[in-house]
Amino acid sequence: MWTHIHPYLEYDGTANTVERTARVGLWRAINLGRLVLLTGSGVSMPYEKPTWRVALAKFVLATVDCYHERWLAGRGQIPPQRRPQRPTQLFAQLATLCKFKPDEKPAKADLVNLDHGTLEVALELCERLLGEIDSASPPPPNAMGAQDTVRVAFGRDYRVTPSPPPADERDSLDVLLSAMRSRRVLTTNYDVEIERTVAETVPEDDLARLIAPAGEGAEEEAPLPRRIERVPALGRSIVSNSLDAGNVGDLLNFAAYSRRHAMQVFHLHGRWDQHKDIVLTPNVWNGMQN
Repeated sequence: MWTHIHPYLEYDGTANTVERTARVGLWRAINLGRLVLLTGSGVSMPYEKPTWRVALAKFVLATVDCYHERWLAGRGQIPPQRRPQRPTQLFAQLATLCKFKPDEKPAKADLVNLDHGTLEVALELCERLLGEIDSASPPPPNAMGAQDTVRVAFGRDYRVTPSPPPADERDSLDVLLSAMRSRRVLTTNYDVEIERTVAETVPEDDLARLIAPAGEGAEEEAPLPRRIERVPALGRSIVSNSLDAGNVGDLLNFAAYSRRHAMQVFHLHGRWDQHKDIVLTPNVWNGMQN
């Protein structure tokens, strides 16, 4: 806070005053540990996570596979007079948009080379197509539908990288968190590299399963809870949470800043293990708000 030696300055609206006020406010937040970091895909790039363009291409490929395996192979179980044409029409639109033949699987390289706007429209078509497949041919009880199957496959690409950063290089996330002294992170990332960075010890708990490297079979165990908290015997806890329409109260608690947590990470667009929370299109986000 200001003292009598450094009195408050009158706000005159000049660029220098705005810059100085912002700089002082930022340093105060850092020194008090109240700074909230908002991170995106840039912080995960050193950890071999797919770029957004590559991720969209993989989602389209997974949708194409699902269409062939679930719809073309399974529609024979639906009587011809009751067989809806909407999935076939949507798939034809997707093939035309992405420039591949409907009876052939597109190459990932060709999809990655499409412009960003085309890929975003393709993503909307994929979401609608998967929804139509689930409506026309509902999955059996306790089985995943087309949407869930593709989303689970999509989320696995964002699991923790098996290989740690090189020994001669400092972990870039560790540097960021140490420099900013932040105990709260809002992120649009699906990955859990932030949780991996702050979890110094790995006991057998849900957080350990969440940050386990890909290939260790965690996805075959019981589903992980949306809110994961590690409470050590001594010290403050680590919390990882994924936003959905039913836990907005947790986001309010995040904003209230409880000092009993050493770190809180809130995934605004979902987390790799919570495939139903993953936000891919504006329609999904708007549905969560409603």
